[in-house]
Amino acid sequence: MEPLCVNEIVEATKGRLVNGDKSLSIKGISIDSRSIKKGDLFIAIKGERFDGHDFINDAVKNGASGIILSSLHSPLKTLSPAFIIKVSDTLKALQNLAGYYRGKFDVPIVGITGSNGKTTVKDMIHNMLFQNFNPAKTIGNYNNQVGLPLTVFRLSKDNRAGIFEVGISSYEEMENLGEIVCPDIAVITNINIAHMQYFRTVKNLVNAKAKLLEFVPKEGVAILNADDKYFSLLKDGAKCRVISFGIKNKADVMAEDIGLLPTSTKFLLNGAVKITLPISGIHNVYNALAAASVSLQFSEDLNLVRDGLGDFKPPEMRMQIIKTKNLTVINDAYNANPASTRAALEVLRNVNSNSNGTKHRKVFIFGNMFELGDCKVSEHKKIGKLVAESQIDIFITVGELAGLSAVAAKESGLNENKIFSFKNTEEVKEKLLSILQSNDTLLLKGSRAMRLENILETLKDS
Repeated sequence: MEPLCVNEIVEATKGRLVNGDKSLSIKGISIDSRSIKKGDLFIAIKGERFDGHDFINDAVKNGASGIILSSLHSPLKTLSPAFIIKVSDTLKALQNLAGYYRGKFDVPIVGITGSNGKTTVKDMIHNMLFQNFNPAKTIGNYNNQVGLPLTVFRLSKDNRAGIFEVGISSYEEMENLGEIVCPDIAVITNINIAHMQYFRTVKNLVNAKAKLLEFVPKEGVAILNADDKYFSLLKDGAKCRVISFGIKNKADVMAEDIGLLPTSTKFLLNGAVKITLPISGIHNVYNALAAASVSLQFSEDLNLVRDGLGDFKPPEMRMQIIKTKNLTVINDAYNANPASTRAALEVLRNVNSNSNGTKHRKVFIFGNMFELGDCKVSEHKKIGKLVAESQIDIFITVGELAGLSAVAAKESGLNENKIFSFKNTEEVKEKLLSILQSNDTLLLKGSRAMRLENILETLKDS
């Protein structure tokens, strides 16, 4: 982060300086008193389960130079910060300050949204652009109302680009985040049922994702999935140049001759360059095409795309292949919605025998999918039916909602001796080793709150 003067902070946040000198500056911004570095600004955010105002004294003790607050619950003890700025809403102050800071950089900014694939696409783009553009990027899952503003502060004079995920659960959130990012290049990976608990209707979901395009300047670019159900609607709403990517429908950036292997994927990009992805699944071909579409806006060299995708390493818990002594685990447990679950299940279906003819049993451990609103029952039942049709050898469910999938799988013809249902991961861990066999391939898939990756502790010595 580049230094910011107190005077700039006051103006950007529409706050009031109640203590300190306007000529002072800060070197970093934090909302966590435990991670404060000397010279940082601490912003006291009120969350659902905590209130940053309760940790102001800790922040000052740990070296914070300044504080942004909306109220002071108790007097500052012993130490005093160099300055204090009072605002009406600290979250809005954080967002306004991030928007101001982003405006200080005249470099291309990529904003990525969509129901699935945001993190994978972001990391693929970064891998292609790293050497020539040293882009700043979203770290981890810092893509929401708090995380995205904090990510924007990672921009520095050393960066020639920025790549930011935009994760939302409402129309209003995209309004806020779009205004912060103001992307020169906007990517919408796909639109599927996700976060329906908040969006209520698919129309609301589509409109919210499409809102990002309104913040792209006329000379900017919208990168859209030509095979997505809502492509035409999104394209018609864009006021900038549109670049399309796809497999089925004609697009500007296309994949042909696709070969799906258990741990990798091969395809021909735009009829010219052979790509080998060290990650499996047709959905990751789409992710690669979206990323390639962005890379080609920076350089027309297809070799950069080939090399960037060739040595790409998937983020943890996103189609991550883990091999133990006797098992192969596909860890896709970071999150789940119906579309991403179907995609992961398709990867498991493509697992074949070893070269020596040894058969892989296909084991699917499936946890609850959350935030589906009124669709939660029907969508879990659909997954169960799909499992029964997918030649899965063992189906293990975790949680009440996933249990509905188990019932649906049985009703759709899957042998009940192949189905095991548990209430939580601890129950699974107690029984799992008695269910598994050598050479099994195991897929983990469930929403973040299920934390299915904890099951891996049981498999370490298997």
